[in-house]
Parts: sequence; structure tokens; C-alpha cells
Amino acid sequence: MKALQYIKEGDVCCEVGVWKGDMSKLILQKNPSELHLVDPWMSQPIEGRMYNVAQKRMDLIADEVAETFADDDRVYIHRDFSQNVEFEEDTFDWVYIDGNHNYEEVLQDLRDYWKYTKHGGIIVGDDFQFAGVEQALTEFEHEKDFVASIIDGNNRFVFQVLKDKEEEEDEDEDEDVT
Repeated sequence: MKALQYIKEGDVCCEVGVWKGDMSKLILQKNPSELHLVDPWMSQPIEGRMYNVAQKRMDLIADEVAETFADDDRVYIHRDFSQNVEFEEDTFDWVYIDGNHNYEEVLQDLRDYWKYTKHGGIIVGDDFQFAGVEQALTEFEHEKDFVASIIDGNNRFVFQVLKDKEEEEDEDEDEDVT
């Protein structure tokens, strides 16, 4: 999987939308220093989506993921919706976005995790074929003036976070406010 080639040993990584942790296991094979897993494991009545199951089943899946990674001190589990989980700016070297596929949520994840990703870091997203994902990425490309690459059989997108000096200065000013 081409998406994983961008992870370097020792990177701080984040996966938004974990489901059963299969991608998490692959990420850990790249030996990051940290892997943050963000997922609410909440039943969501969206026809045809894997989260459209009883909450009891979602709780069991969350417990299985927690048990799978319980002995790995690199793994941090954040059981909440991605919009509710906050990180320091410039935390991550590599982010994988595969959460809610609705336009608004994808766009918010792109905006949030752009801030949380270091200058020069990589953001990869899954399920580009979903209309909401494609629409959100297209809008975000226009906002930030870049073009993402489509990889892994037109299923994923990838781009490097290149923050301009003005954007970095704005972030520094935000941190100085007391």
C-alpha cells in the first residue's frame, strides 16, 4: 500500500477512523514513535456503511481494539468524534483520514489535521471515490492552493503539508495569546 511508504521510523502518526484496527497494525509495522487512534466507535445509521450496526457491537469492536494495542505504549486511543479531539498544532508527521465520509466532516478533518500536522508532514485520506470525500478535498485544495495526488488505485489521496510563513506566524501569534 503506497499510503504507508510516507511513514518514517520514529514519526508521530494519527489515524482518524480506526474501525477494527487493521490499518493501525500496518502503521505500527513502520515503527512510529506514537500512533494516535481517533474513533468514536458509535453506531451511525448511514445505509451501507460499516458503522450502521448496534451500539453494543460498536462497543465490542472498541474493546477489541483497546485489547489489541493494550501492551503497545506507542498507541494512544481517543474514543470520540474527530472534531472533539484536539491536539497541539504541528504534532503529527503523518495522518490517515478515514472517518466520517460526509462532505462537512471530511472538510473539517482536513482543516483540523492540517493544523495538527507539521510543516512537511503528510496527510493521506481514504475512500476518495465517495462524493463527500472528493468534494471536501477539492474545496480544501482550493483553500490551501495545492493539488493532492491520487494513489492506491484511485482510492486514496495524499498531500504534503506546506505551511507558508504567514500561516506559521498566525499560529505562533495564536499561541502567544493569554
